[in-house]
Amino acid sequence: MQDLRCMSFTSKGTAEILVAGEQDKMFVIDTNKGEITKQLPTEYKYKIMRRSRSRHICAATSTGAVHIIDSVSFQVTKIWNAHTAAINDMDAQHDFIVTCGYSMRQNGNYMPDPFVNVFDLKNMVSMSPIPFPAGAAYVRMHPRMSTTSIVMSQIGQMHVVDLMNPNTSNVRQANSLAFFSMIEIASSGEAVALADLDCFIHLWGSPNKLHFAEFATPIELAEPTPGPRLEFDSLDTSLSTVGMPYYREVLLSAWPNNMVTEVGAPPVKIDPQFLATLQERDWGYFGKNTRPLRRNQVEDTRSAESPQSSLKPPKFLSEKAREAAKSPAGTPAPEEVVPEFPQVLQDTKLESLKIEVPELYQNIEIKYSKFGIDDFDFGYFNKTQYSGLQNHIVNAYANPLLQVMHYTPLIRNVALQHAATACVDELCLLCELGFLFDMLHKAEGEACQASNFTKTLSYHPEAGKLGLLEEEPHSSRTVMLQQLTRFLLRQMAQNYSLIAQNPQSYPTDLTRPGTFEELFQTSATSSIRSTRKTIHRIPSVLMLTTAISSNEHRRLWATPGWLPEEIGVIVDNGQFFCFEGEDLKLHLQRAIHTITVYSLTGLAVNIEGGQQQRSHLVAMANIAHSAPTAPGLNQWYLFNDFYVKPIPSQEALTFNTSWKTPSVITYQVKAANNQLDSTWKQNLDSRLLYLDLQADRADKTYRTLDRQTEPAGPHTIVAIDTEFVKISQPEVEMHSDGESKIIRPTVHALARTSLIRGGGMDEGLPFIDDYITIKEKVVDYLTSYSGITPEDLDMNMAQQRGHNLVPLKIAYKKIWILLNLGCKFLGHGLKQDFRVINIHVPKAQVIDTSDLFFIKERLRKLSLQFLAHTLLKEDIQQSTHDSIEDARTALKLYRRYQEFDEAGILETMLQEIYAKGVASNFKPPAKGNGAGNGGGGGNGVPRTDTPPVDGAAVGTGPTTPIRRPGGILGSITPVSTPGRSLGSK
Repeated sequence: MQDLRCMSFTSKGTAEILVAGEQDKMFVIDTNKGEITKQLPTEYKYKIMRRSRSRHICAATSTGAVHIIDSVSFQVTKIWNAHTAAINDMDAQHDFIVTCGYSMRQNGNYMPDPFVNVFDLKNMVSMSPIPFPAGAAYVRMHPRMSTTSIVMSQIGQMHVVDLMNPNTSNVRQANSLAFFSMIEIASSGEAVALADLDCFIHLWGSPNKLHFAEFATPIELAEPTPGPRLEFDSLDTSLSTVGMPYYREVLLSAWPNNMVTEVGAPPVKIDPQFLATLQERDWGYFGKNTRPLRRNQVEDTRSAESPQSSLKPPKFLSEKAREAAKSPAGTPAPEEVVPEFPQVLQDTKLESLKIEVPELYQNIEIKYSKFGIDDFDFGYFNKTQYSGLQNHIVNAYANPLLQVMHYTPLIRNVALQHAATACVDELCLLCELGFLFDMLHKAEGEACQASNFTKTLSYHPEAGKLGLLEEEPHSSRTVMLQQLTRFLLRQMAQNYSLIAQNPQSYPTDLTRPGTFEELFQTSATSSIRSTRKTIHRIPSVLMLTTAISSNEHRRLWATPGWLPEEIGVIVDNGQFFCFEGEDLKLHLQRAIHTITVYSLTGLAVNIEGGQQQRSHLVAMANIAHSAPTAPGLNQWYLFNDFYVKPIPSQEALTFNTSWKTPSVITYQVKAANNQLDSTWKQNLDSRLLYLDLQADRADKTYRTLDRQTEPAGPHTIVAIDTEFVKISQPEVEMHSDGESKIIRPTVHALARTSLIRGGGMDEGLPFIDDYITIKEKVVDYLTSYSGITPEDLDMNMAQQRGHNLVPLKIAYKKIWILLNLGCKFLGHGLKQDFRVINIHVPKAQVIDTSDLFFIKERLRKLSLQFLAHTLLKEDIQQSTHDSIEDARTALKLYRRYQEFDEAGILETMLQEIYAKGVASNFKPPAKGNGAGNGGGGGNGVPRTDTPPVDGAAVGTGPTTPIRRPGGILGSITPVSTPGRSLGSK
């Protein structure tokens, strides 16, 4: 379905509707089942549908005609050409159709017709039109009077006309400062609603007779129950008999924060050295004003003490680049004031105790400019070394759970060890967790996204049945996250069956115990008894899902200090016991029983947004337990998607009955704290790199690495280029003022990865050329930019063409193995490639030719096509786009860069390259059309290295504006330098 415009009930009444719009199909939908029961082909695009009391459906087309459709067979029985250009409004009631529309004038403009056309459905003939000199814009039939119609113009003039006697009419005028945009009549016929362009609704009718429904029914209210009478006059009546009310909503006495005014201000802090310079008199002290304030100016001490908001939307990176370009030479651009996070947190008022949701916990949306998501400044929200997760992808509700698992060392070790094995199961979620944890560790504070994990989750057949996907109808997000926790633990146990102890999940009980240990002990025991099993041992990781369904449960969790940071568990003869606080210390001192101590590593928390924002989830993790060495103190951090900030321990463990409740709580054996296992890197199974499942053939595009003669390692350079296709169009929200806002950006999927040798005897020869199977529906193959066609990704056609078509898991794991072997990745504009691959490569392992041939002051990076033509005298991306050609060209450019650097002429050559670019508008001449007009191929279609961002011009990006130099240098002079030159192949 796309661009649906209208619908109407069929002959089955309200049980079935017919839907149509700007497409070549109509849909018959069963409203009771919510299913499409029939698809009807049509060559017309319908804009308005109305059903008369007869068996006809009247549908207006975009060309000014009205089709009369049988409501049973859905066949067009009559076509009535109502207007010559278009129909603006139409109504059908009883046996009549009335329309108003436009006609084309000689100057090509549309003008409203000064009449209303009428059609008789009973006799299937046109009737005399009704004149309306003011220009008919809207028309409605009266629901109770079968031959009466109301016609209205945009300026508010209304005529009430009898269709059988059009010469008599009743004229009315509705006054408004704006044009009217809509008219509607109540089913009772006693009220008319008019809407204007200033977003006002004007209600017409008699105040004494006004009602909207034809058979209105009064609202039934419950009978009030009288409470017990209290004898306040008697001295024997105890005031404790007055009941204490419990309110489910915020009281009127709870003023919003923006309406609370604090009286008085803190005193000014005066420097003691300044006081020593003052002279004493009988009336006080006086001296020279050395403060940066004017005479009699009062210092605002309150704003100086109050912390600044850290959730102010930052400027786009392109805005900062433009400000830097406008600033004088040598003067840095004005930076935004970003609040610094103190390393030692002071005991301030807890945010969790506030009545309304503070900014710290509010949902943060990514803002999109015309350059897409790459223009958003994620670094503004995170000044720490711990990476957050972006929330613009589907199923991003899982971000808090993934963060908690990442900072639980045992889960992280299990995932990384499994990812380093030879597992190639494309539905293995444990591998995806390992890949994600490695990316979060390598990113060192840069925002990441869990797109590969969420994509694999959506592929899993059980995910939809359990309600784990946002696309499916689901309950609250906290329930979804708890279901996901149980599902992930089961999948981890299945995927990694070699570990002796698997994490388990115990759901909590709904009873009201006095302490947390009673709740946990009761819940775990009842859970085990329900399965008729006996506890013999306990797991190393405990993941507890809360079951908060009433205000009593909320008040229980909001008890100060109720959630302990350490618990002790004793299992004795199948009995389960839990201790905390002083009881735990006592058992540890006695050492009578074997007690296992657990540390709280993190928790996922549900934040109720209230009326302003929808609810969402955040994570809180104790980083001290996952550090390589124990810091000695707890270090709690809040992970609100990509917003990361340190918080006090009390803030992390304090809950609020109104808006903050726990969802998933994770404990780990205390002995496993800070035990990060990095042996998986030494045990990394790299056989997949040297395995080739493709049969040898003459047109094979690659040759796999030889394990003996070409082992990959830290000194290996691989040139890489990828191609991708579009699997989702951007979601755009249109406002009434015509402005548009991107809600979710374009989604790309990896379609091809090509890696070539960067050294050795076979330098420039590809060793990986994988095409990736895509399970989602491809909406655009981007063939002019990617060279990918539907046949390339088709299983049968790909095999005929000799393509190595593999799942995403196989293609990704090859690159991940090269990354962890220490290989250096060489390419041109690799940021977008790494984003689509969903991998983070440290800067030390990246060689980007777009950065090598770049002058920072020019604020413009050069395209691969332009550099190839200028430096290599090669015309690439002509007939089609090829990732092997692009990767090989980037390798040649790198060798040319080494030549310039060794000869000491790099800066001179860069200046000449930019001068050449200014002269040619940074485009190579179109082949066969001469120089200077741009273009990228024989067909004159301009090409770029990657598809342009939605709404942006080709070749622009967040780092442009261009500052043009005053003069233009001559052509580049070829320079002979010592060393190796690749030349053209």
